Amino acid sequence: MKRILSLIVILCLLAGVDSAWAAEKSDQLIIINKATNKLAFYEDGKLLKTLPVATGKKQTYTPEGTFQIVNKIKNRPYYTGKIAGGDPKNPLGDRWMGLNARGTKGDTYGIHGNNNEKSIGSYVSLGCVRMHNKDVRWLFDQVKVGTSVVIANSKLSFADIAKSKNFTVEADPVHPPVQPVITAPLEKVDVRLTLTKDAKLYKKPATEPTPYTLSPQPVQAVEKQADWYRVKTWTGELWLKADQAIMGEIVAVEKKIRMEKVVPILEHPFANSTKKGTLSPQDVVAFEEWNGWYRIHSWVGDVWFDGKTGVTVLEELKVEEAAVEEALVEAPEELVVD
Repeated sequence: MKRILSLIVILCLLAGVDSAWAAEKSDQLIIINKATNKLAFYEDGKLLKTLPVATGKKQTYTPEGTFQIVNKIKNRPYYTGKIAGGDPKNPLGDRWMGLNARGTKGDTYGIHGNNNEKSIGSYVSLGCVRMHNKDVRWLFDQVKVGTSVVIANSKLSFADIAKSKNFTVEADPVHPPVQPVITAPLEKVDVRLTLTKDAKLYKKPATEPTPYTLSPQPVQAVEKQADWYRVKTWTGELWLKADQAIMGEIVAVEKKIRMEKVVPILEHPFANSTKKGTLSPQDVVAFEEWNGWYRIHSWVGDVWFDGKTGVTVLEELKVEEAAVEEALVEAPEELVVD
């Protein structure tokens, strides 16, 4: 009898199997969230690593619930495809951690490697949990047979998923946002910008904004980096993003303009600016001009239109004439406000 037991143990060791009946009481926990395709590995309630995984191509394929790792196998053959263990074509990779999911005994569902690294992070498997081969080897060396594995499809944090399954782990770490790196060279400039809206100010490009803002007004820029400008302000030189300003100054004018067709009116002098409505053919008076765009007073506030299409400048007006003409700009019956 002793010889038979010894033979069984030797065969298990040769196969690279840690048997479920030999499992230790584990102080470890694995949580897999199918919603994010991430795996978290805990020991003594502390998060050691978060790793990407791939799960079932349909939501029902990868089982959800609390299971245990019941075996660990190196170079497990892929029996369905008759591919030997250790073969680079083996879709299980070279590490297998079997789960007792859906009444199975660790031979159907498992956490394993792959033969297609690009699949990790996707929904592609028939039910198992795939990992990058380097990650699954690391996890295989750490995890004990008997460790609980929680699989969920949840918007909750890992810590809250654990709590919902009566496990206690530390709160998920809060990572500060990664700031983009600007590689464009810093240029000295001497240009006037006109702010078209309230502009946030920054100490450096692409960082957190300061509490300060500038209202719409002309400003002097002294440096440029990518699409950022350093401008002079009452509190010193600070940075703003170019999408909050236009190059050059807006010029005050008094021009009578005839709209020869329906013309869109916009919040700012850009084609992709917010559309405020349309004006039917009529004569209007512009009080500001920038790069072929004109600004007028209207029933929806001060708006811009493109003076390069469908309009004709009739004449320059004197200030007193312009005041009279402005009163005539009304909302026509056929006007549409979007």
